[in-house]
Amino acid sequence: MTENPFGEMKFHGVFSRDALHHNTLDNIKKAVGIIHDRLESNRLFLVNLMSIKSGSYGKGT
Repeated sequence: MTENPFGEMKFHGVFSRDALHHNTLDNIKKAVGIIHDRLESNRLFLVNLMSIKSGSYGKGT
């Protein structure tokens, strides 16, 4: 996600599972910025990212 598809909508929370790390670091930073801008004050952003210590790290196609 490098563009905001939600316009001015605000959210109480965002959940990202096994998605953000499938991008460049610059695009990850951009996506997190968009998410931050769309969250209501004092709300949650739950995300998991693959560790470089994961057994499947670097084994994508």
